[in-house]
Amino acid sequence: MKKSLLSILFTLGIFVTAIAQTTVKTSEVNFEDYGVCVEKATVKSTWPYSKHGLTQYYKGDVLVAKVNYTDGLINGDYIYYFNKDCKGKVREIHVYKNNKVQKETKYVCDEANGSSKKTEELTYDFKPDYNQKIYYYNLSELSKNSYSIGYELDYTNTAYNTMAEYAKKYNISDYLDIEKCICLIEQKLGGSKSVVYYYVGGKVATGSLLLYKSGSVAIRINGSEVKVYNKSGKMIGWEINGRTNLYDNGQVIKSGDTTFYKNGKIMSIETYLSTYLSFYENGIKQRHGDTIFYQSGKIESIGYGISFYENGIKKKSGDTTFYQNGKIATIGKNIVYYENGNLKTDGVNKYFENGKPEYIKDEVFERTYDFSGHLLTEKNLETGQYLEFYYNGRPKVKAYYNKDGKLDGIWAEYDESGNLLVVYNYEAGTKYDVSFDDVYSDFRNFFGIMKTSEFITLGDKPVEYYQPHEKTALLYNKGNKLFKNYKEKLTNEHSSKIVYDAMMAFNSLKEYTKDNSEIMQQELKKAKTPDDIAGFLSYYYSIKSQASSVNSKFADMLGKYENEFPAITKMDIKPLNAEVKTYNKAYYCEGKFNQGKSLLSKLDTLLSNFPLLQKQKQEIGQKQADFIAKFKGNKANKNLFGKGTVLLDFYSDRYEKEGNSTRKLSIGNNDLLPILIKLLSFSNGDNLDINAKLKNAKTNEQIEAILNFR
Repeated sequence: MKKSLLSILFTLGIFVTAIAQTTVKTSEVNFEDYGVCVEKATVKSTWPYSKHGLTQYYKGDVLVAKVNYTDGLINGDYIYYFNKDCKGKVREIHVYKNNKVQKETKYVCDEANGSSKKTEELTYDFKPDYNQKIYYYNLSELSKNSYSIGYELDYTNTAYNTMAEYAKKYNISDYLDIEKCICLIEQKLGGSKSVVYYYVGGKVATGSLLLYKSGSVAIRINGSEVKVYNKSGKMIGWEINGRTNLYDNGQVIKSGDTTFYKNGKIMSIETYLSTYLSFYENGIKQRHGDTIFYQSGKIESIGYGISFYENGIKKKSGDTTFYQNGKIATIGKNIVYYENGNLKTDGVNKYFENGKPEYIKDEVFERTYDFSGHLLTEKNLETGQYLEFYYNGRPKVKAYYNKDGKLDGIWAEYDESGNLLVVYNYEAGTKYDVSFDDVYSDFRNFFGIMKTSEFITLGDKPVEYYQPHEKTALLYNKGNKLFKNYKEKLTNEHSSKIVYDAMMAFNSLKEYTKDNSEIMQQELKKAKTPDDIAGFLSYYYSIKSQASSVNSKFADMLGKYENEFPAITKMDIKPLNAEVKTYNKAYYCEGKFNQGKSLLSKLDTLLSNFPLLQKQKQEIGQKQADFIAKFKGNKANKNLFGKGTVLLDFYSDRYEKEGNSTRKLSIGNNDLLPILIKLLSFSNGDNLDINAKLKNAKTNEQIEAILNFR
């Protein structure tokens, strides 16, 4: 049956060979739910240029689908792959026969082991009486050399007199413009029988090879030739053995693989992609293979990966684009630069054109800035605290967000001098006005309950009294003392500040109920005054973390310096030990917190100086050994060795006795090492001039002046 069809098509001049020659064409397409992909399609090299062989789709360098075509029809497995999780594993398999799906198998991604598992399998039962293939010319597109091939569809025993009737039955109006096409249909009846129908302008024409379209255009099929005429009888196209010639008012606009402009100049020469040629109307080459040119003759692009500006500056290379000044514009989708070379965004953080940050996000903080670098907002991603700032650095707003991103807790606003203006309370994004009595009442209800006395009455009514919960009684008693102090201050101080302090204290007290350890309670018992209690609530956790850091760093530093730098251990570290002991005994308050900050600064300096001192000490020792090996016993340089040793001994003694790590580094870098470098710069031969000058030098200052090492 297949031989019969090919025989008919060969006779009509539509196909000229039984064995199709193919080429691979690459293009960008929007491919289903994968978005923009690169399609690598195996297509026939001659008309009708249909897909014939393997077609693959790539997202970047990842294969996302592959399918086989036969004469434009899908046959075999159409395989889709995952391109994110389970990358490269099968997502779906659709089995086709002559463009009809026979079976679908779907898979899900098993992220645990990176494999895919079968979840669903559907089988379709198609039992058509017979099939047909539709081939047609769309004459409105013929002048553009654009031929279309139809779709293989089911057909029934019923005969149809018009294409319109057939199209209505099988809903193929989306595939065929039935009023503008001339179609050849081979109807397969089963076995070796077949009937050929010619549809012209929607009408069936049998027994004739002269086909008409509404009386305006004719196609004469004669052996291997196809000729196209306009309604006046003038030939406007001619195809023989697969090569097409098109005419416009007698002017050749296409001959074989070559297309012409109306002025007679070549527009394009199309064979395979690698040898494809096209030209501008002025004769300048426009394209050669995968290389495209500007009208000036300079290269515009090479394939899909590289492109250039007309001035020759690279515009794109892979996933990197450039400005006309040659500086990088983008890298991938996320990294963007300004034209002056400054980074605009790395995909998360953003920057102004002057290089200053606009938005910075790290593991803990999210910050925004103005063009001058002033901090505008700061959000702690761990605690939810949100701050806005004035230009003078003072806070404008203090607030809190919950894990759902909604305002939750205190909202406080300040003026530029730092004075509290207003305070509100938010609950899951809803704003509430709040008074001191509200906060005090919430505090009491959280830490205890109201009870009615069974024995004491006031008049006829039993007396009510407050009873704190036993486990948190200490927190209640200390908090209640603080709240009473706040209440006394209400008449004399700004009420918003009192409310704010009360809310902050209540929030801290609630947090401490989660800890409520024996150690915490012991420290809290030491708080006697309202100020002590407020200080404890504000600084307990901060100082707890700070104290751990202070003591671990001090132990680390002591272990490093004790043996290698005894002078520093004696002069810098022992006094620091006394400071650490005083700090550990101090009560939790702002003063202790500030003392801890000072200690950490000193410890960090000592710890950062230690590896520098180690390296410096080794370098000094090596250069001293080199100096001795080079000049000791060298009679010609007796004065150079002798006077140089005097100067080295002086600074070495200062270096060894120095008990401050920073000053010790300075002596090594500014005195000892420069002297050694200068001395080693002399040759071990006769240095008559320098030896003569050093002979009469009596003081270190005179030796330094002669050596001129600074």
